[in-house]
Amino acid sequence: MMQQLSPKRRIVLFNGPPGCGKDEAALVLQRHLNFVHLKFADPVKDIACSLHGVTRDWFDSRYTRELKDQPMDELAGFSPREALWDVAEVMMKPIFGGGVFGYLLCDRIERDHPTEDIVISDLGFIKEARAINGRFLDSSIVLVVQVEREGCRFTPKTDTRRYVFSKARTVNLTNDCENVNEWRSKVMSFITHWCNTDNIKGT
Repeated sequence: MMQQLSPKRRIVLFNGPPGCGKDEAALVLQRHLNFVHLKFADPVKDIACSLHGVTRDWFDSRYTRELKDQPMDELAGFSPREALWDVAEVMMKPIFGGGVFGYLLCDRIERDHPTEDIVISDLGFIKEARAINGRFLDSSIVLVVQVEREGCRFTPKTDTRRYVFSKARTVNLTNDCENVNEWRSKVMSFITHWCNTDNIKGT
């Protein structure tokens, strides 16, 4: 059964290292609180798919822990991870700036989801947060949830993402759960509580 929160739009961004449970947390909000689940990587994937002539379903089915570092003929010899890096770091950011994918996602939110609650599960760069804050902070409740989990860390040599601190409200959530169902329950309780406090409502 869907639970209804305050009618004011909310944008929740999960921020944390790979494997900490961000995507699963976002799915909880999508399935049970009627949030729309988006990613900053969505525009990057869409551009990569257009360049290489593959569908998004094809790409997503290969962007897994097992396959995303495997070179593929359909991607001109790139692995899925390399194809995204090529689009982001070689083609787009040098021309349009480091915040380009944040702005593209903001455009999509305004175009396709102008009033819906949004959850974004892959915040990792300050310029992404600045794009969201600049577009929505005055009109929406923006909440950054920094997820921590033992054994999960950012690896600077291969991943430049990190914990992000911006003008948006920021809270910490530790994934110390023994299984995924326990994590889902913890996320549900945490987000429902925070979304219904005066601190998050901004009243």
